[in-house]
Amino acid sequence: MSDEFYICICSPLGPTYQFMLRDGTVYYGFSTQHLIRSPEHLPALEHQPEPRAIEEFWSRILEIGVARWDREYRNDEISDGPNWEIAMSYEGAHYTSRGTAAFPGNPHPAYSPDFIELIIAIRRLLNWMPFG
Repeated sequence: MSDEFYICICSPLGPTYQFMLRDGTVYYGFSTQHLIRSPEHLPALEHQPEPRAIEEFWSRILEIGVARWDREYRNDEISDGPNWEIAMSYEGAHYTSRGTAAFPGNPHPAYSPDFIELIIAIRRLLNWMPFG
């Protein structure tokens, strides 16, 4: 199985963003409606970054420690906060993490520093297109 990274961020007050890196191809989309988790349903962009850019992306993901994030982060006090989901396969291991109005290192609906670094790594691979 090849390395793969998927993330979806949705907010009841804003658009839904999706990003998938699979087999050296980036799939990106955003919508005001919920998107289906499949590259065939990701509108807006499909491109193949340079292999070096993909290596830098994975290096950054490992530095951030996404594989060590908890399986779930929740803030039950907020009903309209952002929701997010990550599914990652890397070197034969599979990792998932998700959140509802909470992020790794921050039990509140604001992005944590690590989550911001993840968004930056994704945006860099997207040539700085909007994400998150």
